[in-house]
Amino acid sequence: MGRGKSWSSDEDMFLARSVVHVSHDPIVGADQKSSKFYYRVLQQFQVFVPDSNRTSDALCNRWEEIQSSCSKFAGYFAMSLADPKSGQQEDHYIEEALEIYVKIEKSLNSARFGNTSESTFQSLNMV
Repeated sequence: MGRGKSWSSDEDMFLARSVVHVSHDPIVGADQKSSKFYYRVLQQFQVFVPDSNRTSDALCNRWEEIQSSCSKFAGYFAMSLADPKSGQQEDHYIEEALEIYVKIEKSLNSARFGNTSESTFQSLNMV
């Protein structure tokens, strides 16, 4: 089976909301097997995006990508904070971390997969 269509920024946001919604369900809690968890995420996702053809496996894979990107960004943010500059606000460090993220990740993806366009990063709301 080939790759599905690209994820939109809205789909990413609705996926994140769906994961949070299912994760914070006080009745079920965190004691869910992965397959059951992502089935429930899919059900919630379809509330937000009723015409979606995404599967629970697709949601799981996309969520793993988002988590990986967030972890990398958090690392770059920590690097930025480790070099404090007098008078700088948190927004400065976030912007600096974002610049580092885009530069490094774009370079790594370019080396791995050929010329990767900036739209790859825009789909993750990272630029």
